[in-house]
Amino acid sequence: MSARKLTTAARLGPAATTTAIDRLERAGFVTRGRRRHPAADPGLRDRGR
Repeated sequence: MSARKLTTAARLGPAATTTAIDRLERAGFVTRGRRRHPAADPGLRDRGR
């Protein structure tokens, strides 16, 4: 989990492009709505995989 990636997602917020969001989700992050790692929430575990 990269702190730089988290702060970048927080800085971009809703203005983030779909490509950037998909790239973050592919890396294991869920950036839409709640910014949480999938392992932290069982309901989000299979999103972006």
